[in-house]
Amino acid sequence: MAADLHVWKGGKTDHETHWADADNWVSGVLPADGDSVRIPKYAAYGIAGWDTTETDTVHLVDFIEEDGCTRQIGTDEAAAGTNVGRLKIDADNVVLGGTGQHFMEIVNHAGDLIVTESAPTTGNKPGKCLIITAGAAARRLVCTASAGQTVGLAALPGQTSVLDEIVVGGTGTLIVGSGVTQYSSGAPDLIIASGTVESRCPLEAITTRGTYTHQSGTVTTLRIDAGTTTYNSSGTPTTIYQAGGSTLVMGPSAATPTTYRLSGSGARLDDPHGRITSKFNLDNCRLSDHTLNTAANKGWTPGAVS
Repeated sequence: MAADLHVWKGGKTDHETHWADADNWVSGVLPADGDSVRIPKYAAYGIAGWDTTETDTVHLVDFIEEDGCTRQIGTDEAAAGTNVGRLKIDADNVVLGGTGQHFMEIVNHAGDLIVTESAPTTGNKPGKCLIITAGAAARRLVCTASAGQTVGLAALPGQTSVLDEIVVGGTGTLIVGSGVTQYSSGAPDLIIASGTVESRCPLEAITTRGTYTHQSGTVTTLRIDAGTTTYNSSGTPTTIYQAGGSTLVMGPSAATPTTYRLSGSGARLDDPHGRITSKFNLDNCRLSDHTLNTAANKGWTPGAVS
Protein backbone atom coordinates (compact mmCIF):
# COMPACT_ATOMS: atom_id res chain seq x y z
CA MET A 1 0.00 0.00 0.00
CA ALA A 2 1.37 3.40 -0.99
CA ALA A 3 2.37 5.77 1.79
CA ASP A 4 0.05 8.68 2.52
CA LEU A 5 1.70 12.09 2.09
CA HIS A 6 1.17 14.62 4.87
CA VAL A 7 2.12 18.25 4.19
CA TRP A 8 2.83 20.56 7.13
CA LYS A 9 1.17 23.97 7.33
CA GLY A 10 0.93 24.87 11.06
CA GLY A 11 -0.96 27.90 12.27
CA LYS A 12 -3.67 26.35 14.49
CA THR A 13 -4.63 28.98 17.06
CA ASP A 14 -2.61 28.54 20.26
CA HIS A 15 -0.97 25.44 18.75
CA GLU A 16 0.68 26.97 15.71
CA THR A 17 3.78 24.77 15.85
CA HIS A 18 2.40 21.56 17.41
CA TRP A 19 2.98 18.39 15.39
CA ALA A 20 0.22 16.49 17.23
CA ASP A 21 -2.59 18.87 16.26
CA ALA A 22 -4.28 17.48 13.13
CA ASP A 23 -5.38 20.96 12.05
CA ASN A 24 -1.71 21.81 11.43
CA TRP A 25 -1.61 19.33 8.53
CA VAL A 26 -3.08 20.05 5.09
CA SER A 27 -4.80 16.66 5.14
CA GLY A 28 -6.35 17.32 8.57
CA VAL A 29 -4.94 13.97 9.66
CA LEU A 30 -1.84 13.18 11.74
CA PRO A 31 0.97 11.20 10.06
CA ALA A 32 0.86 7.48 10.89
CA ASP A 33 3.17 4.48 10.49
CA GLY A 34 4.36 4.09 6.91
CA ASP A 35 3.42 7.64 5.86
CA SER A 36 5.56 10.40 4.34
CA VAL A 37 5.95 13.93 5.67
CA ARG A 38 6.88 17.00 3.68
CA ILE A 39 7.73 20.45 5.04
CA PRO A 40 7.19 22.81 2.08
CA LYS A 41 9.49 25.70 1.33
CA TYR A 42 6.57 28.11 1.72
CA ALA A 43 5.65 26.88 5.22
CA ALA A 44 4.58 29.81 7.40
CA TYR A 45 5.26 28.01 10.70
CA GLY A 46 7.96 25.78 12.07
CA ILE A 47 7.54 22.68 14.23
CA ALA A 48 8.18 22.76 17.96
CA GLY A 49 10.06 19.99 19.68
CA TRP A 50 8.07 20.00 22.90
CA ASP A 51 5.19 17.98 21.50
CA THR A 52 6.92 14.70 20.58
CA THR A 53 4.38 12.13 21.83
CA GLU A 54 3.18 11.43 18.30
CA THR A 55 6.59 11.51 16.61
CA ASP A 56 8.15 9.07 19.11
CA THR A 57 5.80 6.26 18.13
CA VAL A 58 5.38 6.78 14.37
CA HIS A 59 7.78 5.26 11.83
CA LEU A 60 7.76 7.31 8.62
CA VAL A 61 8.94 6.32 5.16
CA ASP A 62 10.19 9.83 4.40
CA PHE A 63 10.68 13.11 6.23
CA ILE A 64 11.53 15.75 3.63
CA GLU A 65 12.07 19.44 4.24
CA GLU A 66 12.16 21.27 0.92
CA ASP A 67 15.07 23.47 -0.09
CA GLY A 68 14.29 27.09 0.67
CA CYS A 69 12.26 26.51 3.82
CA THR A 70 13.25 29.10 6.43
CA ARG A 71 11.36 27.79 9.48
CA GLN A 72 12.81 26.44 12.72
CA ILE A 73 12.42 22.71 13.26
CA GLY A 74 12.53 21.65 16.91
CA THR A 75 12.89 23.93 19.93
CA ASP A 76 16.16 25.35 21.21
CA GLU A 77 17.43 23.06 23.94
CA ALA A 78 16.84 24.42 27.43
CA ALA A 79 20.36 23.41 28.48
CA ALA A 80 23.33 22.03 26.60
CA GLY A 81 23.39 18.26 26.76
CA THR A 82 19.67 17.74 27.39
CA ASN A 83 17.08 16.53 24.90
CA VAL A 84 14.42 19.02 25.92
CA GLY A 85 13.20 20.63 22.72
CA ARG A 86 14.50 18.20 20.10
CA LEU A 87 12.00 17.12 17.47
CA LYS A 88 12.40 13.34 17.35
CA ILE A 89 11.81 11.79 13.94
CA ASP A 90 11.80 8.05 13.15
CA ALA A 91 12.07 7.70 9.36
CA ASP A 92 13.77 5.61 6.70
CA ASN A 93 14.82 8.58 4.59
CA VAL A 94 15.47 12.10 5.86
CA VAL A 95 16.25 15.20 3.79
CA LEU A 96 16.80 18.54 5.52
CA GLY A 97 16.97 21.37 3.01
CA GLY A 98 15.90 24.41 5.02
CA THR A 99 17.95 27.32 6.29
CA GLY A 100 16.28 27.74 9.67
CA GLN A 101 17.63 26.55 13.02
CA HIS A 102 17.14 22.81 13.61
CA PHE A 103 17.15 20.86 16.88
CA MET A 104 16.42 17.27 15.87
CA GLU A 105 16.97 13.65 16.78
CA ILE A 106 16.89 11.22 13.84
CA VAL A 107 16.11 7.59 14.70
CA ASN A 108 16.45 4.36 12.71
CA HIS A 109 16.89 5.88 9.25
CA ALA A 110 17.61 3.13 6.72
CA GLY A 111 18.77 5.40 3.92
CA ASP A 112 20.97 8.49 3.90
CA LEU A 113 20.40 11.49 6.12
CA ILE A 114 20.89 14.30 3.60
CA VAL A 115 21.52 17.87 4.72
CA THR A 116 21.60 20.27 1.79
CA GLU A 117 21.32 23.58 3.62
CA SER A 118 21.66 24.93 7.14
CA ALA A 119 21.86 28.19 9.07
CA PRO A 120 24.77 30.13 10.54
CA THR A 121 26.02 29.34 14.03
CA THR A 122 24.11 31.16 16.78
CA GLY A 123 26.13 31.47 19.99
CA ASN A 124 27.57 28.01 20.55
CA LYS A 125 24.83 26.29 18.56
CA PRO A 126 25.30 25.24 14.93
CA GLY A 127 22.54 26.05 12.46
CA LYS A 128 21.47 22.42 12.53
CA CYS A 129 21.97 20.58 15.85
CA LEU A 130 21.47 16.95 14.87
CA ILE A 131 21.47 13.74 16.86
CA ILE A 132 21.46 10.33 15.16
CA THR A 133 20.49 7.49 17.49
CA ALA A 134 20.95 3.72 17.33
CA GLY A 135 18.92 1.54 15.03
CA ALA A 136 19.17 -1.64 13.01
CA ALA A 137 20.38 -0.17 9.73
CA ALA A 138 23.73 1.24 8.74
CA ARG A 139 23.50 4.98 8.45
CA ARG A 140 25.27 7.73 6.55
CA LEU A 141 25.17 11.50 6.91
CA VAL A 142 25.58 13.43 3.65
CA CYS A 143 26.19 17.12 4.32
CA THR A 144 26.42 19.77 1.57
CA ALA A 145 25.75 23.00 3.43
CA SER A 146 26.53 26.33 1.78
CA ALA A 147 29.12 28.95 2.72
CA GLY A 148 28.45 30.57 6.09
CA GLN A 149 26.20 27.71 7.21
CA THR A 150 27.02 25.27 10.02
CA VAL A 151 25.81 21.76 10.80
CA GLY A 152 26.56 20.15 14.16
CA LEU A 153 26.51 16.39 14.68
CA ALA A 154 26.25 15.79 18.44
CA ALA A 155 28.27 18.98 18.70
CA LEU A 156 27.04 20.18 22.08
CA PRO A 157 28.34 18.86 25.43
CA GLY A 158 26.77 15.58 26.54
CA GLN A 159 25.26 14.73 23.15
CA THR A 160 25.85 11.39 21.39
CA SER A 161 25.23 10.12 17.86
CA VAL A 162 25.63 6.76 16.17
CA LEU A 163 26.38 6.33 12.47
CA ASP A 164 28.77 4.55 10.12
CA GLU A 165 29.88 7.11 7.56
CA ILE A 166 30.02 10.89 7.15
CA VAL A 167 30.26 12.40 3.65
CA VAL A 168 30.84 16.15 3.27
CA GLY A 169 30.63 18.43 0.23
CA GLY A 170 29.49 21.97 -0.42
CA THR A 171 31.18 25.02 1.07
CA GLY A 172 29.74 25.10 4.58
CA THR A 173 30.98 23.76 7.92
CA LEU A 174 30.34 20.47 9.73
CA ILE A 175 31.26 19.96 13.40
CA VAL A 176 31.51 16.31 14.48
CA GLY A 177 31.24 16.10 18.27
CA SER A 178 33.13 13.93 20.73
CA GLY A 179 30.09 11.72 21.36
CA VAL A 180 29.92 10.35 17.79
CA THR A 181 30.48 6.59 17.47
CA GLN A 182 29.94 3.88 14.87
CA TYR A 183 26.86 1.65 15.07
CA SER A 184 28.47 -1.62 14.00
CA SER A 185 31.92 -1.48 15.60
CA GLY A 186 34.99 0.73 15.76
CA ALA A 187 34.74 4.33 14.61
CA PRO A 188 32.96 6.06 11.71
CA ASP A 189 34.58 6.85 8.36
CA LEU A 190 34.83 10.46 7.14
CA ILE A 191 34.99 11.54 3.49
CA ILE A 192 35.49 15.25 2.74
CA ALA A 193 35.13 16.28 -0.90
CA SER A 194 35.00 19.99 -0.06
CA GLY A 195 33.95 22.37 2.68
CA THR A 196 35.20 22.74 6.26
CA VAL A 197 35.09 20.00 8.90
CA GLU A 198 36.13 19.84 12.54
CA SER A 199 36.07 16.46 14.32
CA ARG A 200 36.41 15.67 18.01
CA CYS A 201 35.94 11.89 18.10
CA PRO A 202 37.87 8.75 17.09
CA LEU A 203 37.62 8.01 13.37
CA GLU A 204 38.52 5.01 11.25
CA ALA A 205 39.34 6.07 7.68
CA ILE A 206 39.50 9.75 6.69
CA THR A 207 39.90 11.00 3.13
CA THR A 208 39.95 14.76 2.70
CA ARG A 209 40.18 17.34 -0.08
CA GLY A 210 38.78 20.19 2.00
CA THR A 211 39.72 22.21 5.08
CA TYR A 212 39.89 19.77 7.93
CA THR A 213 40.84 19.92 11.62
CA HIS A 214 41.01 16.89 13.88
CA GLN A 215 40.89 17.99 17.51
CA SER A 216 40.69 14.76 19.52
CA GLY A 217 40.48 11.00 19.19
CA THR A 218 42.59 8.39 17.44
CA VAL A 219 42.61 7.91 13.67
CA THR A 220 43.45 4.68 11.85
CA THR A 221 44.07 6.13 8.37
CA LEU A 222 44.28 9.79 7.36
CA ARG A 223 44.58 10.37 3.61
CA ILE A 224 45.13 14.00 2.61
CA ASP A 225 44.50 14.28 -1.14
CA ALA A 226 44.15 18.08 -1.29
CA GLY A 227 43.37 21.10 0.86
CA THR A 228 44.69 21.86 4.33
CA THR A 229 44.54 19.44 7.27
CA THR A 230 45.41 20.39 10.85
CA TYR A 231 46.06 17.56 13.30
CA ASN A 232 45.74 18.69 16.91
CA SER A 233 44.75 15.44 18.56
CA SER A 234 46.81 13.61 21.15
CA GLY A 235 45.21 10.43 19.81
CA THR A 236 47.67 8.52 17.63
CA PRO A 237 47.07 8.42 13.87
CA THR A 238 48.24 4.99 12.68
CA THR A 239 49.00 6.09 9.11
CA ILE A 240 49.04 9.48 7.42
CA TYR A 241 49.18 9.65 3.61
CA GLN A 242 49.87 13.11 2.22
CA ALA A 243 49.56 13.77 -1.51
CA GLY A 244 51.26 16.44 -3.56
CA GLY A 245 49.69 19.90 -3.43
CA SER A 246 48.17 19.42 0.02
CA THR A 247 49.13 20.95 3.37
CA LEU A 248 49.46 19.19 6.72
CA VAL A 249 49.84 21.16 9.95
CA MET A 250 50.85 19.22 13.05
CA GLY A 251 49.80 21.02 16.24
CA PRO A 252 51.98 21.28 19.35
CA SER A 253 50.06 18.51 21.15
CA ALA A 254 49.58 16.25 18.14
CA ALA A 255 50.44 12.59 18.56
CA THR A 256 53.23 11.12 16.46
CA PRO A 257 51.88 9.01 13.58
CA THR A 258 53.04 5.42 13.43
CA THR A 259 53.67 5.82 9.69
CA TYR A 260 53.90 8.96 7.55
CA ARG A 261 53.91 8.68 3.73
CA LEU A 262 54.48 11.51 1.27
CA SER A 263 53.85 11.36 -2.49
CA GLY A 264 53.74 13.53 -5.60
CA SER A 265 55.16 17.05 -5.47
CA GLY A 266 54.30 20.45 -4.04
CA ALA A 267 53.03 19.27 -0.65
CA ARG A 268 53.68 21.31 2.48
CA LEU A 269 54.37 19.87 5.92
CA ASP A 270 54.22 22.36 8.80
CA ASP A 271 55.59 20.53 11.83
CA PRO A 272 57.44 23.19 13.85
CA HIS A 273 57.11 21.16 17.05
CA GLY A 274 58.68 18.03 15.60
CA ARG A 275 55.69 15.75 16.04
CA ILE A 276 56.59 13.54 13.09
CA THR A 277 59.46 11.45 14.37
CA SER A 278 58.47 8.14 12.82
CA LYS A 279 59.85 6.66 9.64
CA PHE A 280 59.46 8.96 6.63
CA ASN A 281 58.15 7.08 3.56
CA LEU A 282 58.53 8.72 0.14
CA ASP A 283 56.33 7.30 -2.62
CA ASN A 284 57.99 8.03 -5.98
CA CYS A 285 59.24 11.43 -4.88
CA ARG A 286 62.10 13.18 -3.06
CA LEU A 287 62.15 15.40 0.00
CA SER A 288 63.20 18.25 -2.26
CA ASP A 289 59.90 17.94 -4.14
CA HIS A 290 58.07 19.31 -1.11
CA THR A 291 58.17 22.13 1.44
CA LEU A 292 59.07 20.92 4.92
CA ASN A 293 58.75 23.37 7.80
CA THR A 294 60.00 21.31 10.71
CA ALA A 295 61.40 21.88 14.19
CA ALA A 296 64.74 23.66 14.51
CA ASN A 297 67.64 21.33 13.76
CA LYS A 298 65.18 18.60 12.82
CA GLY A 299 66.54 16.04 10.41
CA TRP A 300 66.06 12.45 9.41
CA THR A 301 68.84 9.92 9.09
CA PRO A 302 69.04 8.06 5.77
CA GLY A 303 67.62 5.01 7.50
CA ALA A 304 64.51 6.93 8.55
CA VAL A 305 63.61 7.85 4.96
CA SER A 306 62.51 5.25 2.44
